[in-house]
Amino acid sequence: MEVVITVTDAADSATSVAFAKMLTASLSYRRIESETLTSTQPQAILNLSSKEASGSDYVKDFTKISAEAQIHVDIQSFTNTESPTESFDFIVPQADAVIDESLASAVKETLDRYSDSTISKVPYNNLYPSTYAALVMRIPTIAIMVSADSVDLYRAAADDLAEIVENYEQ
Repeated sequence: MEVVITVTDAADSATSVAFAKMLTASLSYRRIESETLTSTQPQAILNLSSKEASGSDYVKDFTKISAEAQIHVDIQSFTNTESPTESFDFIVPQADAVIDESLASAVKETLDRYSDSTISKVPYNNLYPSTYAALVMRIPTIAIMVSADSVDLYRAAADDLAEIVENYEQ
């Protein structure tokens, strides 16, 4: 099995990069190959999680590395300063026709054992790598948004996410 991991806010958020590194280590421990694609530009310049990514080098690189992948993990971060997200450690985005509802529910149920998490309906155009993976590359996607204030939970979440990937069957 091979996993492609995207971190579209890597230039702005060290926390999403840290989570991606922990996930990569957990996948490696399970002998699951993975490749991580991170952004190099701040989202204020080029928002790679939106339709602005269309035709970018990021999407071209994503297409190349995801050719052999069986699953995609889309990682983004958020801060708890806005009222809808202030009490959550993790948000599992759900976008119709892009992210499998049962897969999103499995991720949320796993995270609920030790954290405050929620599934949130997100417009598909705010999850460009996930949309591209699902609709163009035909790769199932797990999307997760990690709170910058919940770094102490990242290791457990990364291990659980790796286990979900390991047990995933199409």
